[in-house]
Formats: sequence, C-alpha cells, structure tokens
Amino acid sequence: MTTTSHCRCGKSGVEISGEPLLRFICHCTLCQAFNKAPVADVVVYRKKDVALTPGTDLQYQQMRKPPAVNRGTCKACGQPFAEFMHLPLISDIAFVPAELLPPDSLPEPAMRLFYDSRVADATDGLPRHEGYLASQFAVMRRLLPRLLY
Repeated sequence: MTTTSHCRCGKSGVEISGEPLLRFICHCTLCQAFNKAPVADVVVYRKKDVALTPGTDLQYQQMRKPPAVNRGTCKACGQPFAEFMHLPLISDIAFVPAELLPPDSLPEPAMRLFYDSRVADATDGLPRHEGYLASQFAVMRRLLPRLLY
C-alpha cells in the first residue's frame, strides 16, 4: 500500500510505500522547538520506503551534534515535514509527522519520550520515559528488532 501526503500549502509531498515501524510522542525540547508545539507525534519508517515527491523543497537543520536527525521543513510554508537519520550498520530511518498521514494508516502511539520535558501532563496510559538514555533505549528496544529482520 502506498500513502501520499502533502504539507499545508501542498508544495511538499511525500510518498510512503512501506509499513510503519513505530509511532511515538516526543516531549523533548528539540522537538518542541522544531515543531513549535508541546509535542511531536511521529511515525518511523525505513528511509528507503519514504520518497519525496518531485518539486518538494525542504530546508534541513540539525539541532544537535551528529549522530543527529536532519529535520526538514517545507520551504514554502515552514511546516515540519520529514526528518531523516542515519543509523550506521543498521538502516537509515525517516520520521514523518502523524498529522500529515491519513488517520486510517496510523498505528497507535507506543510511548511518550522525554516526558520529563513535558509542557503539560498527558492523560493517556502510554508508557512514559524520562531523560535521554531511558528515552533512546526505549525507542531502540522497539525499533531494532524491526530494522534487523
């Protein structure tokens, strides 16, 4: 199944051909700054399954030293759009904001990360991970088995 989506202004598009690997909600201060929102609700895919449509023009930034996520926003409207990360010896991954995707294509969120940086308390029953190491370990514990198959 292929999913196609666009940013608010329609100038940047993404075509996703693979299954989602993971969905999480991140409360880290970098995601808050990048998304200009209290959280980032993102879906993780293999990078090879995510293709930018012709004419897509993104502006990338890294908000910390490598290994870091290359965070892309649409140059036309500034909406957070697609983020890419290189994982040496494993697989490159892509993060796509859940708000860009059709609701029927979304898996349920698996966890909340960097919960100690939250702006407001969450009322759902998702597992909460606080701090850098605990949050990174929680993601990798869920993601690695899917990337290595």
